[in-house]
Amino acid sequence: MGKALALASITFIILGTYYNGQRGASEIETRRSVSQSQYETIARNGALAGVNAARQVLAECFLPRAFDGLSGGATYEVEASIAGDMARITSMGSILGARDKNVNYTVVTYLQRWNKQVPFEIVDVQTVPEVSYNVETKVLGSEISYNGYRVPVTMRIDIGGESFEPFGPYDSQNHGVEQRPAFAPKEPFAAGTPITISARSWIKGGNGWKIHMEQNSLEGDKQLVVLRNGDDVPTVAGLGGQTSVGEILEPYTENGKIKLNENQSIYLFELGTSNPLSSAFDLQDLVVLVDLAAANSEPEWDHKEWKKVTKETLVDEDPSACGSYELRLRHYNES
Repeated sequence: MGKALALASITFIILGTYYNGQRGASEIETRRSVSQSQYETIARNGALAGVNAARQVLAECFLPRAFDGLSGGATYEVEASIAGDMARITSMGSILGARDKNVNYTVVTYLQRWNKQVPFEIVDVQTVPEVSYNVETKVLGSEISYNGYRVPVTMRIDIGGESFEPFGPYDSQNHGVEQRPAFAPKEPFAAGTPITISARSWIKGGNGWKIHMEQNSLEGDKQLVVLRNGDDVPTVAGLGGQTSVGEILEPYTENGKIKLNENQSIYLFELGTSNPLSSAFDLQDLVVLVDLAAANSEPEWDHKEWKKVTKETLVDEDPSACGSYELRLRHYNES
């Protein structure tokens, strides 16, 4: 019994030493992991600082750039390449980490220059730009109900002979437009290519759903109104306490008038009734903003010849690359 007890004690000591050693190694590895994570966070913040610096420079003049800098203990190297109306910003943050190894973090961002100088006409309530253009559509609101339930609304955009259903299938009530993001096709369109928006409302019928009403801007009538800068804001109330069209449009109004850029228009759809004397005729069943930008070249999303410079190369300022435009985020990736 004495020998067994001694052997058990020795075994316990050995196992205890082993597990303590394993626990110590684990704790060291954990500390290294935490440190590595902290280094990555610093490197990421450096990369993001580079992206922000590039955005500020590109917002002034849309020209290729290459530069470096320091932010929060990390260095960053930035390359802003240009292809037509697209800019690709590649920013790498770097910091010297554990064991004297560099920890790098890269952020790649695609931005689109949105040139606001786009003359257009409203022809039979179609939007017809007079120059080559890009377009973005945004649902500002949709307020329609029937027999106590919210009525689904679906939407289709036709540009020339091409159709888009960015908010789900036009033929299915399961995909309404409520709380959906903006939609911008990647490709620019030729001058004179008309933009048409169609919308449907759906109500329950029998064992399923059926189309209640449909309206598109090829068949303009009182159920579809297109507003431009300076037009009067509709004063009609929302049916049954719904949000009124005036409230939906509030961010785009001033002193009772529509306040838009000259490259914008707003479409108001009535999808509940065709009777303009009805209290249900409230023009906010679907409210869509159409936002245009002048396009300077062919599609550039996957361009193979991005114009770029090095840090040693000076860029001659081009006045035509500066002016009235904004930058819109189109794609974002981190690694």
